[in-house]
Amino acid sequence: MKLNQFLKSENITYKGFQEFCKQRDFHFSIGTLNKWISGQRIPKGTNLQRLQSITDGKVTVMDFEYTRNEKDMKKPLKNNDLDPGTA
Repeated sequence: MKLNQFLKSENITYKGFQEFCKQRDFHFSIGTLNKWISGQRIPKGTNLQRLQSITDGKVTVMDFEYTRNEKDMKKPLKNNDLDPGTA
């Protein structure tokens, strides 16, 4: 489950989730949360483990990988992305 889907399913705002995590000694900015949700950044190491734990395993590394792959698929191809043998 993607992080934004988790927040919607639990009826939690970004600020509410930030406060919930802060009470569990997991600190991040709203800007960071927004980047995680939009796919601009993927949480690393400990942050990813904490997110998985705080969401009771509903949000995992695979959910962030899927978001990144979706984003990459929406990017337009550039000429140098094409195989020169097929152009």
